[in-house]
Amino acid sequence: MSQLPTDIRNQTASLGSALENGPWNIDIEGSVFRARDAERPTADLDAQRLRIRLTHDGATVSKPASSGVRLGGQIVWESASPRPDSDTLRLSPLLDIWRHLGPVSTLPTLPTLRLQYRERVPTFFERYGNRGLFQGNPDLKTERAATLSVTQRSAGQYWPDVALFTRWLWDGITPQYNARGTGQSTNAGRASVSGISLSGAAAPARTWQWRWRLDWQHSRDRGSGSVDGKQLPGRPEWIADWQLRRRWASVSAGYAFHFENGAFREGVPFGNPAMFEFRGLGARRMYDHEHEEPVTMGLLADKYLRGVRNVHFRFGGPHCELAKGLYDMGLLSSEPVELDGAQVVPMRLISKLTPPAPKYREEIEQVLAEGMVMEEGAFLVRVDGVKDGSPLRIDTYVNAPDLTTSFAKAGITHESYYTGQGAFLFTKLLVHGKVGLTGVFPPEALDAEARAYYFAEAAKLDITLDEVMERRLY
Repeated sequence: MSQLPTDIRNQTASLGSALENGPWNIDIEGSVFRARDAERPTADLDAQRLRIRLTHDGATVSKPASSGVRLGGQIVWESASPRPDSDTLRLSPLLDIWRHLGPVSTLPTLPTLRLQYRERVPTFFERYGNRGLFQGNPDLKTERAATLSVTQRSAGQYWPDVALFTRWLWDGITPQYNARGTGQSTNAGRASVSGISLSGAAAPARTWQWRWRLDWQHSRDRGSGSVDGKQLPGRPEWIADWQLRRRWASVSAGYAFHFENGAFREGVPFGNPAMFEFRGLGARRMYDHEHEEPVTMGLLADKYLRGVRNVHFRFGGPHCELAKGLYDMGLLSSEPVELDGAQVVPMRLISKLTPPAPKYREEIEQVLAEGMVMEEGAFLVRVDGVKDGSPLRIDTYVNAPDLTTSFAKAGITHESYYTGQGAFLFTKLLVHGKVGLTGVFPPEALDAEARAYYFAEAAKLDITLDEVMERRLY
């Protein structure tokens, strides 16, 4: 079973997984801030911040999950000009542990117990703001908070979710005012906040969404002396918030699906379906697939590929048909949908429920021991053209070990064997001085000698090529 594309026009039928499932998430955020004083001749202040947050969703006890844990951290770099010694780099941990209180059969209305630890970096205004009588405090520390909460989700769309919470603060950020009325954010030391939160959401129409939240909280300063037990400044007891959103359209960007008649053409997922005959397999339905080959080959068509005018990359197979069914039902969408009063992202749900592809020896052994209903695949590079006034088709099939043979040879899957040996052979080209190019270039830029060496070495690893030529004589 073979899957990797290498040349001009590709049709691939495979059993590879069409979905990715990974527990790691990374968010990168950059922001800038500028403060000007229109009344006084003070220098403008410019600040920049880069935040990188990495989280890992740990294994859950069961499906549907009855408990879970999320670990992670964030790195925050910050700089301000013209303040001296303002460059800072902070590393903050993140912890989130939750458990449903009851049998998982009653999801999603189970109460949830949650313990969280967060660190909040001061906002630009708290650190550098200059608005009348309120001045920024560049020496503010990060606020640390541990929260214990119990949340009861509603069973209906128009009933609120209810959460009881207690939060313990260290270096809590709070505004303080002096006798002259000048304010500045400071770190309050130890404090606690307890309260109740009601929240809900509704979708009166497909493009409209209404969200609301009402919080009551009581904060207490846990510092020593006269401030002990007093309400923290700047933290109101009642907080109300509501939002009405309307979505007009989604905006996305990508690169071309294919190179057609000398121009790049965009497409849609699973577009341009067509039946193709594969040697040894018969007819299979293939779809256009967004991949880099049509882009690089289109850009280099005149330089390396004799002015090729059409480059397509297609794929198909049972898992492709499964993915298309999920896509048609909207289950591969990243847009959240309303479900029993909760917001659910279909793609994240599908990724969470999809088992990962086997990659370790014991996982592959288990798959082989269970047996496979079917193991088949084809990798075809097809070139259509005209030679001496007659139509000519050249089909090149790539042959490689299947799953059973790859595991017996190297203890890995067929996909790992194919991709790993391909990378190894390119490294061998470099080591033996077979590459006469410098910089970044795709494989089609290699000359005939380098390609011949590559394929000869691949044959030693049981990766071979079969070429079939069809030419109409009259």
